[in-house]
Amino acid sequence: MKVFLYARKSTDDEERQILSIDAQRNELREYAKKQGLVIVREFVESMTAKEPGTDGPVTAGAGKKTKRRTGE
Repeated sequence: MKVFLYARKSTDDEERQILSIDAQRNELREYAKKQGLVIVREFVESMTAKEPGTDGPVTAGAGKKTKRRTGE
């Protein structure tokens, strides 16, 4: 079965964000492998509320919102 991988980070607060995006992606890839799933595309979204009122993608590290697609 073909699937999408979606990882999201919604806060910069280390205590509230249990898994980093990389850790989420690693766990999801491992799960897919064990289940015989084929990841056809990965979606990553990072968002913080430090600077409200942003729409759309911006560069990583800007403290607002990042959307990134990887994979084939």
